[in-house]
Amino acid sequence: MEITAAQVKELRDATGAGMMDCKRALAENEADFDKAVMWLREKGMAKAAKRADKVASEGAVVSCIGDDGRSGAVAEVNCETDFVARGEAFRGFAADVCAQALASGAACDSAEALLDQPSVSNASRTLRDTVSELTGKCGEKVSVRRFTRFALADGDTGTVATYIHMNGKIGVLAEIGCEKAEGLQSAAFREFSNDLCLQICAAAPRWITSDEIPQSETDTEMALYVKQAMETGKPEAVCKKIAEGKLSKWHSDVCLIDQPFVKDDKQTVKGLIKALAGECGAVSVRRFARFQLGEGIEKPVSDLAAEVAAELAKAEGK
Repeated sequence: MEITAAQVKELRDATGAGMMDCKRALAENEADFDKAVMWLREKGMAKAAKRADKVASEGAVVSCIGDDGRSGAVAEVNCETDFVARGEAFRGFAADVCAQALASGAACDSAEALLDQPSVSNASRTLRDTVSELTGKCGEKVSVRRFTRFALADGDTGTVATYIHMNGKIGVLAEIGCEKAEGLQSAAFREFSNDLCLQICAAAPRWITSDEIPQSETDTEMALYVKQAMETGKPEAVCKKIAEGKLSKWHSDVCLIDQPFVKDDKQTVKGLIKALAGECGAVSVRRFARFQLGEGIEKPVSDLAAEVAAELAKAEGK
């Protein structure tokens, strides 16, 4: 099976492994990307990787919080170029989308449904009408890709917090519970809420606690670590201990509560929460969303040199 340069580059970009290692990984696994990633991980040549890690579209991630701090929304709106994404018209539309998502309520659960609602800035028009108009003005496809909305249930004490990074490249929304109502107004709790969103943005956790990890994910990671340890030739019991240690380290990478705090890696997020107990009572992270602009969207990549060469060959009749 022929392995193309584009396949090798994609695997290298995703894993950081060497070119020849990536080529061999693809050859050993019949060009299957995911199997090649796992092969490289087994050999200790790469960290976990996903195709979704590469940002491949323009636009903005925007967020908004309700006046009472008990609800919030985050949305991703896309266009084709950064030039349009930085424009006032596009930014205004993205803000309207987010405001609409916040006002829509739980019944509106998809971007398509959101587009058909009357716009919060002009009830005589829908968001879909605005998309069509904006597409015509800027000459680019504009689309609402996704959104999510958090709202505290009646009687719940807590807040919804947000953070937007790099002018809309990453957006975070988090719902945080606080046992004491007076604790919500404390400077310590407000600082924690901001820091938690910053943590989610920077460290990209997948779950809040290890209890949320699907068993299949844990089994896959454990099998990988056992296989790596067995290749050292050490006794099976020792290899199991090594694998368990690596699994614990993995938890500290992917579980928010177990992650080292990005501002001070000598303490964990769990430690920050414990420190708030005296002033705020029990504090809990109930849920979070992290949107990275363009994640999971593959943008066609053209090879200009190859295209020029092909056109020249065609012109010369070759």
